[in-house]
Parts: sequence; C-alpha cells; structure tokens
Amino acid sequence: MINPNGAGAFTDNTAEWFEVTNPSVGTTYQLNGCSITSNNDGTFSVDGDFEIGPGETVTFAKSLPGFTADFTY
Repeated sequence: MINPNGAGAFTDNTAEWFEVTNPSVGTTYQLNGCSITSNNDGTFSVDGDFEIGPGETVTFAKSLPGFTADFTY
C-alpha cells in the first residue's frame, strides 16, 4: 500500500490506495466477501458483486480527491 505519510494535503485517511491484478488468462475471480487487512488501518471486506477478470487490474482506495477507484473502502 502506498503510504502518503502526511505528504502535503494528503493523509493516510484520504490518499491510501492499492492495486490487485488477476494474472490468469482464463479465470475470473469474485472478490465479494474477501477481507483486506492492514497493520495500520484494520480490516475491510469487499461487499457486493465485484469481479476481476483475466488480465485485469483493479484499484482499491480510500476517498482520494481526483482519483476514481474501482472499489472505495
């Protein structure tokens, strides 16, 4: 995970994000119910129908001004 560490106007509460890539060539993964854990921020779960197709990369982010994530937590 990126760690903005208070750089400028961005903080851990507004600018943290990460990517997940599906490297397979033929398998789609359903992420509904998956839990993501951070040593600093605790755990959140993916809720609802959220798939990552073969070769796709999706972004997860907190509320980041000017950036639209595939999933906001």
